[in-house]
Amino acid sequence: MGSFIYVEMKCNLKGHGVGESDLDSGLRLEPVIDVSPESLYACYIETFEAGDAKFFQLMDEEERRRYYQEELGFPVVLDNPASFAFLMEEELIGFSLVMPYLEKNYHISCMCILPAYQGRGLGAQMLNRIKSIALMNGIETLTLGTEPDMKAFQLYHKGGFEITAEHIVG
Repeated sequence: MGSFIYVEMKCNLKGHGVGESDLDSGLRLEPVIDVSPESLYACYIETFEAGDAKFFQLMDEEERRRYYQEELGFPVVLDNPASFAFLMEEELIGFSLVMPYLEKNYHISCMCILPAYQGRGLGAQMLNRIKSIALMNGIETLTLGTEPDMKAFQLYHKGGFEITAEHIVG
């Protein structure tokens, strides 16, 4: 198994001035709990199989399913208002899984957008929506973990996240 760098990131929401962002035309937001678990998992697999996450590429199918079911915060994420699905004409095209973690903090355990819908600013819309919901719920910080070589790292960095820790995995 190869090694890779994994970073923990944090965004302070105070003074961020995040407002409700308009969603793209045809895009609908639904609570993630209202989406079938099979649809969520299929979206996760399709997104990450086409992606650049080394942690995912190094896992077999059994490890991927275990990681998804055990490491992403189920069932806690299902009740969080910042865990939502993006639907386009009834098709699930992406989702976020967010859980409370420590005081006045939400941890983004997963954000994904299907490959066919990437590059359209939907990730930024999703991140801004998470920030808005967090602020409305008295949350002061957001945290997440990622690999700095992933395309998503730039989204998080532009979105106000800063590296707080770095680890070599593998």
